[in-house]
Amino acid sequence: MRAGRLWCLSASALVLWIATPVGAAENPPRQALPVDFDRTVHGDVAVIGNAVLGCPPDDDRHEAQFPARLCREAQTRRGTGVSAQNNGHWMTWTDEDDDPATYNSSTASLEVPAGASVAYAKLGWAGTTGASPTAPCGRGGEQPPGTAAGQAPVLAVAGTKAVLGPGRFTYASDGLGSLGRDDQQFYSAQADVTAEFRAVATGRPIPVTVGNIWTPQGRDCFAGWTLTVVWSFDRAHQQAPAPRHVTLHGGHVRVLSKPQRVTVRLDAPRPTGGRARIGVTAYEGDWAQAGDLVLVGGQPQADPAGGAENFFAGYAQGDPHPVNNLSVDAKVVQVPAPSGSATVVDLVTRADAYLLQGLAVSMPLPELAATISPDRPAAHAGESVDHTVRVANTGEAPARDLAARIGGSDCGPLPDELAGGASATTTCRTRVGSDDHRVTVEVTGSSLAGDRLATTAAAPVEVLRPALRVSQSFDPDTVVEDHQVALDVRVENTGDTPLSGLRIDHDVLDPCDRADAGTVEPGRTATFTCRVEPGAAAGTDPVTDPVTDTVTVTASDGLGLAATASATADFSVVHPLLTVSAVWSADTVGVGEPVAITVRVGNPSRVAFHDVAVEGEPAACRRPIGELAAGEAVTYTCDVVLEQSLITDLTAVGAPRITGVTPQEVRRSASTPVRVAVRPAPGRETPAVREPASAPPAQRLPAEPVAREQVYAVRDAPPADKPAIALVAVAAGMAVMVVTASALAAARRS
Repeated sequence: MRAGRLWCLSASALVLWIATPVGAAENPPRQALPVDFDRTVHGDVAVIGNAVLGCPPDDDRHEAQFPARLCREAQTRRGTGVSAQNNGHWMTWTDEDDDPATYNSSTASLEVPAGASVAYAKLGWAGTTGASPTAPCGRGGEQPPGTAAGQAPVLAVAGTKAVLGPGRFTYASDGLGSLGRDDQQFYSAQADVTAEFRAVATGRPIPVTVGNIWTPQGRDCFAGWTLTVVWSFDRAHQQAPAPRHVTLHGGHVRVLSKPQRVTVRLDAPRPTGGRARIGVTAYEGDWAQAGDLVLVGGQPQADPAGGAENFFAGYAQGDPHPVNNLSVDAKVVQVPAPSGSATVVDLVTRADAYLLQGLAVSMPLPELAATISPDRPAAHAGESVDHTVRVANTGEAPARDLAARIGGSDCGPLPDELAGGASATTTCRTRVGSDDHRVTVEVTGSSLAGDRLATTAAAPVEVLRPALRVSQSFDPDTVVEDHQVALDVRVENTGDTPLSGLRIDHDVLDPCDRADAGTVEPGRTATFTCRVEPGAAAGTDPVTDPVTDTVTVTASDGLGLAATASATADFSVVHPLLTVSAVWSADTVGVGEPVAITVRVGNPSRVAFHDVAVEGEPAACRRPIGELAAGEAVTYTCDVVLEQSLITDLTAVGAPRITGVTPQEVRRSASTPVRVAVRPAPGRETPAVREPASAPPAQRLPAEPVAREQVYAVRDAPPADKPAIALVAVAAGMAVMVVTASALAAARRS
């Protein structure tokens, strides 16, 4: 991007000194060419043209010095002398269009890059007036109606025609008094035709046809037209990456057929350097008459279709045919950069007369373009990032005093001067903020003319914010000691970047650790489930303590920065336990005598039991107890009449009340088998001991009044008058039976 105005040429900047050879005045007269266009554009200048007079046919009967064949050979740049010039042939109108209203016409092709528009277009034309009484053209030849000053040319741009009446153009001609005997009177005209190119599609050749250029037919006649176009883009473009300063000068400068020098001085007090382009439009230069030169800075410039010794040679760009049209020069040449405060263009001739109508000067300007690339696409807040800044001079003129800055801080050094088309790099370091942001580098410099240059470039910096949220829960939160608990670890990525390599570490539940649990995208949640038994908790005693576990989850973002989060949860382990005891009023009774059995059922654990019942033998001692709270005991008495000795088998059953656990999963029982003997009657044998029949495991008897009492520890001894006590406690399926016989009762039986 270019900052500030680089330079311009004022209307008086182009001055021509017309000097005669020997004996001329020391201060030759000066003639200024007005400025028609002066602007800086992302574009350039193009010049095309063609003649509207051509060689006569072979059967032409007009007066001629040489055969028409030699004229056509001259069009291909063959031949010498007058026979290869329009001076020696009867020049006739060419008419290439299909418009019957035109008596002459010719076409050339204009190239404008796709996407560009025409910023300015100037049509120029010239010929002879036929008014000279001594010159060949116009004497005895055919002239069109009207006059050159009043003739309206027809311009067709891509097929769209426009008639350019006298109000559209400016007109000039030679003063007859300034001409020699053999000099023709030349005229020239020019018109601003920018409007005719406004809607023209670019990117392909644009046919331009011009007709009705006023000129006689005859020997030594010439006529033709030129078009000078400035095209541009709205901004820097691949076809025009840097701006150019384009100045168009137009006028009527006659160079007579004698040795002469025209000096053009392009004042440039602040030269920008680089190679300039100069477009020249002129008429009546003869290819077969050498010695006309264009010197820039003292160096001869070559005709694009020939050499440097014959610049004005009837060659017009725009793909016209033939290469020597015998009338028009319209071409652009590249010239060296000015070495001082001005560029001097010398137009030299020895004998070839011509008319200079326009000069277009396209000066290159420097243009800075920059790119910035961070050393990595993302970073974390507070880190340092190194940015590579590439500075290119897309122009064709050098830039100097280069500097790069980010946020007021200088970057590394840049070269003192950067040639057109060259580039250089430097490094800038920034500290990353807390949020995504753009880093903008400003590159400044100046042209050789001292005008400021500036450009900026920006690059995004993505700030990664890795973050995790972790929770864990146990289901159920109270579990029986020999059952599994389900552990759910929920990992949520609360940051803005993917986290991979998830590692899950439990401080006590080691079986649930995971070394690589995959990747979690931003805003997503992953749940990991593990089932474990309480006994797997390392370093804890689940019999007496709740199990407390802390899980730590670690994962890394794309740059390797780790994010960590922890969560703690616990669960309780319960140990359901039922106790049952039976006390008989006597351990030996007679046949048919009753015995009283006192049954005591206790719940010494920390969890309530439900569906508690006493089952087994004797049937009279079966009881439904129902709910048994933690630490509660129930006592009741049942009477049994014995006919024979009996081994009792009473069992207390029930299920602990634990949420989420079915009774079938944790059902508990306790049994109390005790033998009671029956004394035989006199003269009778002692009956055999009857084994009790198995009772249905879930049989419930009708409810009877049940006395409830506080449970006692097993170590508490029964009263001495009790003949027998049986106590059984069962936990987790293991049974222990204790039977105590009174020593006094044993003594009585003996």
